This record gives sequence, C-alpha cells and structure tokens, in this order.
Amino acid sequence: MKKSKLFIVLALLFVFVSSGVAFAGSNAMKFGYRLTMTSMVFMQGKYWKPYGIELDAKLFSTGIEMREGVITGKVNLGEVGITPTSVALTKAGKDLYVVGVGEYGGGKYRMMVKKDSPYHNIKDLVGKRVAIKIGSGCYVAFLLYLDKHGLTEKQFKILNAGDTESIAAMEQGSVEAVIYWEPIPSVLEAKGLARELANFADVVRNPVFMLTQRKFADENKNVLLKTLAAFSDAQDMIMNDRNQAAQLVVDILSAHGQKGMGSDIYARAMSHSTYTLPMKPMLINDLKENWKTLSKKGKIKGSEPDWNSILRPDIAEEALKIKKK
Repeated sequence: MKKSKLFIVLALLFVFVSSGVAFAGSNAMKFGYRLTMTSMVFMQGKYWKPYGIELDAKLFSTGIEMREGVITGKVNLGEVGITPTSVALTKAGKDLYVVGVGEYGGGKYRMMVKKDSPYHNIKDLVGKRVAIKIGSGCYVAFLLYLDKHGLTEKQFKILNAGDTESIAAMEQGSVEAVIYWEPIPSVLEAKGLARELANFADVVRNPVFMLTQRKFADENKNVLLKTLAAFSDAQDMIMNDRNQAAQLVVDILSAHGQKGMGSDIYARAMSHSTYTLPMKPMLINDLKENWKTLSKKGKIKGSEPDWNSILRPDIAEEALKIKKK
C-alpha cells in the first residue's frame, strides 16, 4: 500500500515538472532589465519584494537584445523601445503580448552638438558626422524629424554608436552631433561637452512597451500582474519624487561598476518623460504608426501584426488594481 502511495506521489511530481509548474512556482518571474530610468529604479528599489515575487533578473545592454530575450524566452517580461517592439511583433507577434508602458516622451530624444559649435538647426548638420543608435526608437524619431524638415538620412554621415561610444565620440571630436535618449544628453551637458540643438517632442511620443510571451501570460497571469504592479510602483516614485528616484539610479550604476554623474543630472533627465503603466489609445496609435513608418521605409519586412490579439491594455489595468502603494 505504501509503495502504491509513493508511486502516485512520484507520478504527480512528474506531471507538475513536465508541465512546467515549478514549486517555487506561481511567483517566479524571469525579468529582463536595462539601465533605463524605470528599470534601474525598479531594480535598486527592490519593488518586487512586497509582492512576494521570486525575481530572476537578467541585464541586457540594448532594447534590441531585450527584444530577442523576450522572443526566445530568456526572460518573461521586459521593457522594449517602440521600434524594437515593432520588429518583435513582425517576427513573432503570434507568440507575444504587449501588456503595458514603461515611459513615453519624445523630449527624451535630443540632438546634442558641441557647446561652442556654430550649428543652429538641423540643416547646419547636413554632410556632418552624427552618432546615433541605428534600429532604436530614437533613430526612427530622427527619420521622422528629417521628413518634417525635408531632409533624408543619406544627407548625413551616420555613425552607429552605443551610449559610451557616443559620449567618447563627442569628447574626442570625432562627430559633430550625438542624437540619443536620456540620460546621455544630460550627461553630455553636465560634462560641459554639449548643448541641445533640438529634441523630438513635437514629432513623437515614442513609448517604451512591456512585452511578454502569450504562453507565459496565459499560464502565469498572477505573477505577471504582480510584477507589473511593482513596476508601476517604481514609476510612481519617479513621478512623485525624482530626487530620491535619481539617487537610486546613482546607486545601481555604482553597483554595476559605472561611475555615474550627480543625482541632479538623472533627476533632470527624468523630467523629459512621463512614467505610467496604462496603454493609452494615443500610445497604441503611436506603435501602429511606428510600424507603418518602418514598413514604408523598408526597415522591416512582413505582414502587419494582428493588433487586436497582441495589444492587451486590460492586463495593465488589472495590474493597477492590485498595487500595494
């Protein structure tokens, strides 16, 4: 009789393990993060702890890498820029949901030139060397900005550069302009290297979206809602107390071995964006327009995503109802 009970217990264990149910279980979350304002505040503030989430955090350097991490299942939830989101939904939309917003605001994308340079507008940079991250939301915003001013990217010498490369290029004088998102522009200002020539606030809102796998969301909705609620708590901190949020940014950068600037620099950088979880209709429309722009310019190839099945603003709204703060 005892052997029979043992056999039943072992059989049940096999069923749970083979079906992907872990005993650490419903509270386990593989979370992807980058050194963006929202993710840094979320991580350093440990906002997931009050929700009992067992967080397995993985660091990615770019939104493009984060996109691939979500698609391949290396992480279950991640903050992905608007352009990498468009690409992800073209490549694997049938497997993904968009479940929230990390931040938005085109003013965070800024065109920086040397402090003592003679440039006054975008046309002054025609034929000049410009550092920007190709494939980013900032890059698409730049293309739209050029459209507005009757210019094309072929009229500039584009250098595909990451954040540290862009700062170094400005320091060394190997480019005439850096086009990047916060906090890089504020860092360049604080170093006394650059001033703003323009920003893209009047061109785009460029939201950053929260992406997850459909299978994970459908099977682990409880922990997904908790994680989004915790993330929203971190957003509230940025919106309500930028100085304290900025100090968290300084602390996590130090923990990652990066020499940050003063917290006032990051507080200033935060002022260029709005940090809130709901997927407002205008932000959903921005994503659809971003996809159309990329498709029209031949930057992505494939059928338009099935927006009705992919976009899940209801999940963000449900997460807001269980917030602890």
